[in-house]
Amino acid sequence: MKNFFNYIFITWKISDEIVTDNKKRKKLKYVVLFVSFLLVILLGIIDHKTGFEVSFSIFYLIPISLSILFGGFYGGFIISVFSAVV
Repeated sequence: MKNFFNYIFITWKISDEIVTDNKKRKKLKYVVLFVSFLLVILLGIIDHKTGFEVSFSIFYLIPISLSILFGGFYGGFIISVFSAVV
């Protein structure tokens, strides 16, 4: 478990080093939020097509995690509420 958190921390640090310009960071934030919305919609369609026998709820954590990592608390909150509605 310690290695997992080290990997996440190193990935987060690398993403901070790559995107140092504030404009680029803001653009990346909006792109990730948009992709997260698309992923939630895609997961909702797949979830609806497969029916109630197969649970897709664990896969909704992927766009939520991405939006929290790059979009911050409010971005993650918006995506999580959108996921719950879908």
